[in-house]
Amino acid sequence: MVTHSSDHELYLRGKKASLMVSVFFDSEIEIGDEVRISGVVAPRSISPSFLARSAELISKQESPHPLKIEEPHDINLHLNYDLVEVNVELLEIARSVGEGGVPQQTLVCSFAGYLLEAPMPPGLRAPEDLQTGATLRLTGICHLRKNENVSWDLQIEGFSIKPRGVHDILLLSNPPWWTTTRLLWLLGVILLAFVLFLVWTGLLQRTVRRQTKLIRENVEREAVHEERQRIARELHDSLLQGLVGMAMQLRSCFRGLQRSKANFIDRLDELELSREKTIPLQSEIEQSLESNRQALVGVQNMLDQCSEQSRISVLALRGKMTERTELIETLQEALEPFHNEPGVELNFQIEGDPRSLQDEVERNILLATKELVTNAIQHASATQIEVYLTYSRDGLVVDVTDDGVGFPVEHPPKKGHYGLQGIRERMEQFGAIVEIDSIPGRGTEVIIKIDSLEQWESAR
Repeated sequence: MVTHSSDHELYLRGKKASLMVSVFFDSEIEIGDEVRISGVVAPRSISPSFLARSAELISKQESPHPLKIEEPHDINLHLNYDLVEVNVELLEIARSVGEGGVPQQTLVCSFAGYLLEAPMPPGLRAPEDLQTGATLRLTGICHLRKNENVSWDLQIEGFSIKPRGVHDILLLSNPPWWTTTRLLWLLGVILLAFVLFLVWTGLLQRTVRRQTKLIRENVEREAVHEERQRIARELHDSLLQGLVGMAMQLRSCFRGLQRSKANFIDRLDELELSREKTIPLQSEIEQSLESNRQALVGVQNMLDQCSEQSRISVLALRGKMTERTELIETLQEALEPFHNEPGVELNFQIEGDPRSLQDEVERNILLATKELVTNAIQHASATQIEVYLTYSRDGLVVDVTDDGVGFPVEHPPKKGHYGLQGIRERMEQFGAIVEIDSIPGRGTEVIIKIDSLEQWESAR
């Protein structure tokens, strides 16, 4: 029975096998005809073909139905050259040039692990609506392929199908939207969104931590500010007022000394003693009064310094120490009283370009410098004091040198003397280094060094 007829070729289905027949004479044989062919056998690798010498029509029959290939085990030697039907997945549509330069398309498909080709008849094109990944039902002549590497056994390596026309290609279903490429793109977008979410979460957490830190610092700053205000009020209402009262009492003592001197002189005049006795007695009284006056002057000077330091501490606690001027002017103003100390020469110099620092830093530098100068005068009996402020590109160095009695640095401070220890603790909170060089009898040099001022600069 004829399953397919083309120029010079017939495909026949017999009872046990199928046959490809080459016909080189005119024949009116059609598909479905039952025929008898005579001719010569042409050997092939799987099943032979036939060179027809004559063809005889036996009867007319209906068009044959294709044999269905549903599973790989359905493929056998009897299918070679037979009309078959198989459902496949379209992988691509390849284009080539056939005999005579005629363009030809080949459907490259997949079936149960087999790579299957379906070449279109020359001059015919596959349907335009076919897409990669679509499921097709192909009908056509089956051509089996033998495994040429095994010459001693007939093993089927694969097969191809030759459609008889466009009608042999039936589209069963379009490719699913979830193709591999689209799935990879979707996974890439999801991954990118996840990474962006992680980055956003990290930035949000860092922002929250920064804002939390700022809020905590503001709360702590407000608490410290309120506590400092309370301490400032206590100092003002107790210490400063007490010092003012003491100063007023000292001035009363000065006036009392003057009155006592006048009274003594008047009493001496009333006694009508001789001049030889009056003059020595008057001189002794004046010396005694002058000695007491000098002692009171010393107490008054100490009281003035204590009042000044207390005033500076109160202003610092209220945050107004450097409100009017910069550090340099404030320090010059604070050191001004020491210029009036008898027997003391104070030299204050600045090098580099001064920079505005935060109030807390300037306050501690001012207090530390003033305490060093005070120690040099009161404890070291210095007569020459040098104060240098050196600003570099990054840092600041405060150098205080005196020619006082000095002290052994390696020995612990005397009980009740914690000035240098307090300066170290005061400056360490700003990352400063305090270096002390002192030799008994040769004076003292104290260097306060801040290597980096960047984080302590003020925006004012």
